[in-house]
Amino acid sequence: MWLIFDDCLALLDGRLKQLVTFIVQIDFISCCMPLMSYNMDDLPNLKGLSLVCYDKTFFYDNLIVPLLRRTSQLEELIFVFNDYSCSIVKYPHLISLDIIFVNVDYVDQFLNESKTHLPRLTELKVQFHALKEVTKTFTQDATRLNCATVKRLIVEDSIVFSEDVYRYFPSL
Repeated sequence: MWLIFDDCLALLDGRLKQLVTFIVQIDFISCCMPLMSYNMDDLPNLKGLSLVCYDKTFFYDNLIVPLLRRTSQLEELIFVFNDYSCSIVKYPHLISLDIIFVNVDYVDQFLNESKTHLPRLTELKVQFHALKEVTKTFTQDATRLNCATVKRLIVEDSIVFSEDVYRYFPSL
């Protein structure tokens, strides 16, 4: 069975008011507008979201960002996508972010404070080489604020972090 983005929106149309965790793998996102009109109210009880799509989409800003904006109470987000966007999204309650299987552009999307606001982020799962690139070897100010509260940095391999990493992530 193929799951398209419309199916995702249908499941999140407000009927499942007590939904706390939503885990979905979307097979493809094929158009810039949903086939039907869905309730797009906030999802205040949703604390965990795992959104996976291996197919490229050119409609991230039109479809994915509005969904993400409805999830302001998220505490955990697992995000796996193969495309890129520049929209600003705020997550005042997000404490855990798993972006280990995304393109480096998404690491920048989530850690750059001009694109995403993560004031309570305490756990970050990311590929070390992507983190190093996005932070400009742990010197870039634009990503420093979203990294400041991280207490647990999980990378793909066991690594002894340098002093630069500890200065960049002062809560480690």
